[in-house]
Amino acid sequence: MKISYEIKPIKSDINKVYHGLGGFNEPVFGNMVIEEFGCFLRDENQVILGGATGELVGKVALVEYVWVEEKLRGQGYGYKIFDVLENSIKDKNITEIHLDTYSFQAAGFYEKMGFKEVARYCMMREEKIDKIFLIKQLIL
Repeated sequence: MKISYEIKPIKSDINKVYHGLGGFNEPVFGNMVIEEFGCFLRDENQVILGGATGELVGKVALVEYVWVEEKLRGQGYGYKIFDVLENSIKDKNITEIHLDTYSFQAAGFYEKMGFKEVARYCMMREEKIDKIFLIKQLIL
């Protein structure tokens, strides 16, 4: 046997590990459906100027990426993206939204929307950058 470290591994190799872990987790989680989602801010030409993407896993929305074009920040688009996201997942019995951010990013923005910090660790000591984990409880 041989172990290799690879930059930009092929998708099928990543999927093999992902599905292997899924098989291991199945006795605990059951055959849980994982559904990808995207909530996008588009201009009149359908160019994406912001959005939030992630996965719905059981009763949790795991937000992986959030971004709004710099020139549009501070104009309420981030709030609108999350409002559309929350309204879109209501019928799926999602009870929580989980996400993470860095200390130099948008923790305050998320807290204003009702997210609560649940964990934090120092990601890069010299740069004094923390990784912050937040959860928002949804009312069904």
